[in-house]
Amino acid sequence: MKKIIILTVVLTITGILLGQSEEEPDKATVVAAEPGGARWGSSFDEVREVARGKLQFYRKDHYIITKDGEITYTYGFFYEDPEMLGMDPEEEVEPEPEPAGATAEGATDDEKTGEAQYLYGITSFPYLAMEDVKKKLIEKYGEPTAESIVRNSGVIIWDLETTQISAWIDAYEKKPYCRKIVYVSKEVSKKLKDYNYKIFNRKEIDTLNRIKP
Repeated sequence: MKKIIILTVVLTITGILLGQSEEEPDKATVVAAEPGGARWGSSFDEVREVARGKLQFYRKDHYIITKDGEITYTYGFFYEDPEMLGMDPEEEVEPEPEPAGATAEGATDDEKTGEAQYLYGITSFPYLAMEDVKKKLIEKYGEPTAESIVRNSGVIIWDLETTQISAWIDAYEKKPYCRKIVYVSKEVSKKLKDYNYKIFNRKEIDTLNRIKP
């Protein structure tokens, strides 16, 4: 009987240790991963095949939104709409409203000509300490190229060969936190110089313009 009890205890302890060794990586490690395995410039269908998480919304040749637990991934595309060619770039254009209820079952598949190319990916998540996210990004991409944090708010940038990465920082309870990382293809983005205005808000654009690497 004693041998059985001892063996049970040993097996229980072993199971605990194995369980600890197989724990999921911390959130900072998970959010530092890029939105998907697709290469920049990939087509809409190619990206949809490899998108992380569960499909939530999409608009053909424009964007794909997926979720994996608390993490939301947005895949954006540069779509050269033939109807837009020749328009005055200074002319104000009202943004087209997102289709209501465009879920995975009822997503919109606009039939348009032209070729969409994978341009940017956004990883959004609940607030995480800036230093934790920054550490994981440094481990993956090296030291940042530029950083502008004022009163615990701003942006940290990695300017890589083909990609620009922006970790956006917000002040929360007087401390810096991160909840969004944006990855942008440098090559594809050159095809539409003002495309940043479709990715970042005006405040973020002003910050980028001040610290161009």
